[in-house]
Amino acid sequence: MTAAKYTGMNRETGGALTDLDHIRQSVRDILLTPVGSMVMRRQYGSLLTALIDQPQNEALRLQIMSACYLAILKWEPRVKLTAISFESYINGAMVVELSGNRTDSSSVKTMAPGDYPADTTSQAPATTLDKWVTDSHAQQQSLSDAATSEKLARVSKANGITQGWQT
Repeated sequence: MTAAKYTGMNRETGGALTDLDHIRQSVRDILLTPVGSMVMRRQYGSLLTALIDQPQNEALRLQIMSACYLAILKWEPRVKLTAISFESYINGAMVVELSGNRTDSSSVKTMAPGDYPADTTSQAPATTLDKWVTDSHAQQQSLSDAATSEKLARVSKANGITQGWQT
């Protein structure tokens, strides 16, 4: 049995991670951390979060490839990417899969940013009340905005009807 080259801590369980699992967690962390969000390390992360909710077209695909490649190149020296592939879904979700080589071996490994957290979904919002993560304040504000809009429409309609009576 060979000794692990890389060791670290699992961010969810606190257990030990070694080698490929540690690299996968690191890649996920790099890709899901917005550039500029870490104090004292403003350049850490990727630009992927800036691409959320953009139209899914060829330009976006190139931007995603570039964001992934540049972030991994800069922050994960244990991996050399060989391919980036995409899956787009009708609901607006997009899955990015990275393939690459560990720099300390020749075997090809596949790495993805990871599963969705438990309190999120890959399903696109169905109504204006839906959010990627349920936001009760946004729901209340949306209902209030809809009520105000309906009130203004009814007042406008009533004014149009009564204006004829006033002349």
